[in-house]
Amino acid sequence: MDVLSLSKIRAQVLQQVFPSGEEPIDIAFCMIGDNLTMFPIEVNGDFSPSKKRDMRIKVLNLFLSKENPDLRQAVELVYFSFDPVMNVDYCFQIFPNNKKTNLFIFSSTGKKISAFTPYSTTIDERTEIERAIKAGAGKESSFASLRSKFSKLLGTSKPKQLKVIPSVNSISIDLSKSKQKSENTDNKTKKQVMKESDNSGKTPFERFAIDTILRLNSPRFDEIREKKQGPVAISVTLSAFTKHMIEQFPEWDGLFEFLPQDNHVCISLSKGFDDETTMQAIPFLWRRKSFVENCILFGVLKFVFLDKVHNTFDVLDLTKIDPYKLS
Repeated sequence: MDVLSLSKIRAQVLQQVFPSGEEPIDIAFCMIGDNLTMFPIEVNGDFSPSKKRDMRIKVLNLFLSKENPDLRQAVELVYFSFDPVMNVDYCFQIFPNNKKTNLFIFSSTGKKISAFTPYSTTIDERTEIERAIKAGAGKESSFASLRSKFSKLLGTSKPKQLKVIPSVNSISIDLSKSKQKSENTDNKTKKQVMKESDNSGKTPFERFAIDTILRLNSPRFDEIREKKQGPVAISVTLSAFTKHMIEQFPEWDGLFEFLPQDNHVCISLSKGFDDETTMQAIPFLWRRKSFVENCILFGVLKFVFLDKVHNTFDVLDLTKIDPYKLS
C-alpha cells in the first residue's frame, strides 16, 4: 500500500477533528486479497494519554499474531494512531505473514517527521522523534509557504481536497475485561433487528442488507447514518482503493474524483463514458461484496457518475442489484 497517499487522507481527518476538541480515533487500512478496506479501531479499556504507547504496542502485537478474526487473511495493514502527548501521528505498516513492521511518524498536518524501517517494539522511538521535531522535521519549508502566497496573489486555487471525518468502529480490540459486556450489547442489538425484520417477500438486496445489519451493525453505525456522514467515509474508501489500483495499473491515474454529497457519492469521470479504460475500471470500484456491505452500514446506496467531457451523468442504485452475485 502507498503509505504516503494514505497519510494525506489521514491528515485531512486530523484537520477535521481537531477543531471539535475530540481526539482522532485509530484507524487501519487492510489489504485482504484484492480488497482494500478501511477499519476504524475501537480499543476497549481506559487509557491515559501517557499510556497510549503501551496500548499501541499491544494492538500492533495483536495484528502481527492475527488474533483478530477479521484480519487473519490480511497480507498488509497500515495502522494510524495519534499521540496527543507528542502531537504526532503514528503510522505502522504491518506485514503479518513475515512479522515485519515499519513505523512512520507524521506531523498533525501530514508532514513526515521520521521513519523506523524496520521497527522493533524493543526500542523506544520517542527519543528519536523528539530529536527530529527539534531539528525542524515535519515543518513546512519557506519555499512551500512562498509558493502558497504567490498562488493566492495570482488567483489560482489548489484542487479541492476531499473532506474527511472520523468514521465508526468496525473492529473491536479488547485490552480490558469489558469484552463480555460488549458482546452482550451486540447480541441485544442483533436480537432487536431480527425481531423487526422479516425476510419473506424481500428482494435479494433487501435480504442481503438485513443479513449485513444483523452481522455487522452497531449503535455507532446508526449514529453515522443519522448524521449522514457515510458519504465521506465511502469516498475515503474509494480514494484509497483507487490509489492502490494505480500502483498496479498506472492507466487508472486521473480517471476518478470522489465527491461526498448529503446522501450519495458523486464520481467525476475526467475522460467521460466514452473512454475505454474508464468503462473497464468502473465495475471494479463497486462490484465487491465487502464494499457493498460497507455502503449498507454507512447508508450510502446511490452513486452518481458525472461525465466531465459531455456534461452527462448516470446513476448506480445499489438497491437494484443482486449482491449475492458479487465476488
